[in-house]
Amino acid sequence: MATNVTYVRWRRDEPREGRVFPALSESHSAYDADCWLCGKPLGNGSQVQLLAIGPEDEADRIKHHEGRWYSALAILLHAACVQGAEPEPEPGTGTEGVVSMFVPGDD
Repeated sequence: MATNVTYVRWRRDEPREGRVFPALSESHSAYDADCWLCGKPLGNGSQVQLLAIGPEDEADRIKHHEGRWYSALAILLHAACVQGAEPEPEPGTGTEGVVSMFVPGDD
């Protein structure tokens, strides 16, 4: 079963958005998983990006509250969706495009 849920090292004052990665290869475990923002497969040739969600258990909630590093629950999404645009691969390559980094504050 394809999944786009993982963990990243994170703390509350850091950007939720991770770096932008190239399009997924067919061998990637999340290739057939759907983007939670647009519903299209992550393996559609678009760049992807990890988005930190936050703590999953009580120990990590305490670390989050104290501003310490911890393993945060994260999801893999289309980079364009994270930035609020439609995920459209560059014609001919499927992996190139312009993606800006938006850094919100901690909610």
